[in-house]
Amino acid sequence: MHQQLYRRTKETDWCAVKTSIKFTGCPFNEFHPATAITEETNRVLKPKVNVFKVGEALLVAKKEVVNRCVEKAKCEGSSLAAAGKQGARFFLDLAKLNYGLSEATTAQYVRIYERFADSRHRAEMEALFNAGELAVLAAYSDDELTEVVSAKAANPNMTREQLWQLMKLREAA
Repeated sequence: MHQQLYRRTKETDWCAVKTSIKFTGCPFNEFHPATAITEETNRVLKPKVNVFKVGEALLVAKKEVVNRCVEKAKCEGSSLAAAGKQGARFFLDLAKLNYGLSEATTAQYVRIYERFADSRHRAEMEALFNAGELAVLAAYSDDELTEVVSAKAANPNMTREQLWQLMKLREAA
């Protein structure tokens, strides 16, 4: 997918920052923000998103967009730090425009992927926890998460509040 976006910033007039990032085979091709109605409950539910696949795709896109903006700044002799910030901003706009993801959700998915991609608990984390729970747990080390993963495996219906209380008890001890 080729997309051309126009953006004006304070420091630089970006006539056109062209991205040719191809998302073929990206989990977003299956991702659709529409709701699904389950037959047995007749409730409206959000579709389940694989946070790790989406987070990985977003991180790749973020690096590509930021790198392109930094390269452009190098060629122009402008501030690399400002270009990096502008690239990050542009990436968030790209995620909103192309996938309908808010800035908070985009940042959350990237942060979760960065934190747990190389974790020894990744398989369990991916299977047991949803995005909100993973966001809460991202602040803890793998050693601190061992007990939480075991507790969640024993009780898959454990709520986010129960997880939070378990972590508070662990910190107090």
